[in-house]
Amino acid sequence: MLKIRLYFLMFVLSFFSFKNIGNESIFNFKVDYFDVDILGNLYLVRESELVKYDAALERQSTFSDLSLGEITSIDASDAMNLLVYYEDFGSIIFLDNTLSIKKSAISLADLGFSITSLACLSYNNAFWIFDPVNQELIRINQFLEITERSGNLNQIINTEIEPDQLFEAGNNVYLKDRKEGVFIFDRYAGYLKRLPFLAIDDLQFIEPNNLAFLRSDTLFTYNMNTINMDTMTLLQKGVKKIMVNSDSYFYLGKKGMVYRESI
Repeated sequence: MLKIRLYFLMFVLSFFSFKNIGNESIFNFKVDYFDVDILGNLYLVRESELVKYDAALERQSTFSDLSLGEITSIDASDAMNLLVYYEDFGSIIFLDNTLSIKKSAISLADLGFSITSLACLSYNNAFWIFDPVNQELIRINQFLEITERSGNLNQIINTEIEPDQLFEAGNNVYLKDRKEGVFIFDRYAGYLKRLPFLAIDDLQFIEPNNLAFLRSDTLFTYNMNTINMDTMTLLQKGVKKIMVNSDSYFYLGKKGMVYRESI
């Protein structure tokens, strides 16, 4: 499926015109965040509410926990195991494919992390967090045990970072900082390299070895093997996030509206 997604992304970059983007939002309300899983299901976040729609945009299920405040981010890379992160309360909840709670909320403070800024899924039902105080990337397994940690990144990369995006893809972990670039780690939290791509609005990994990212209303694709870069300027302005799946792509406009275009 991921290889298919890559094919269609290349199709978009090479042949598809963006002239029709932005004509009409697929919903008549604003959202704060969205994600799409490999099955084409769409997940919308509005403050403390998470809503799932299927590929036909039929509403399927809803989740909300007001006691944890507003949702900061979600990770739908595993359609059967969604991660929901609440930065203000330092909590993580895992949901199944019906948005039912799989187990009680995980308090990161109880694990020794009073302040965190990012969280994402990892393999084998684990998750990653970023500790901005200690400048550290940490992996925690399903038994809530620390299995990997990067150490203080300030001492490794010689700069303090304020990343705004974190995800695991393939055998690597990606940490995006608008001012410092994209930092890549292996699955053991070992630092590999930095890509000097600055002021990125959104970053997506697409198999087998490509990064797609947004910057100033331009969509870039970067092949990490060949170091080739392709670009396309979007006619729609203020795009904050874009995701491509097998037959369509979604994007978040500057006014918080979600759009979908078929490929």
